[in-house]
Amino acid sequence: MLINHLTEKGVVDPARFYESPYTDLSDQGISGVFPEADVQMIISVVNDLRRRAVA
Repeated sequence: MLINHLTEKGVVDPARFYESPYTDLSDQGISGVFPEADVQMIISVVNDLRRRAVA
């Protein structure tokens, strides 16, 4: 889902990981699917992509 979103929009706000369609997999969003360390890494990478897209 994340890759599809990035392909369509170019960026994603990490807050979206706690909304549908991500909450369709788990009511906890991304935190219910991946271990906390992975969640932090994914959010870090997404934030880095956003910063680079804005620059």
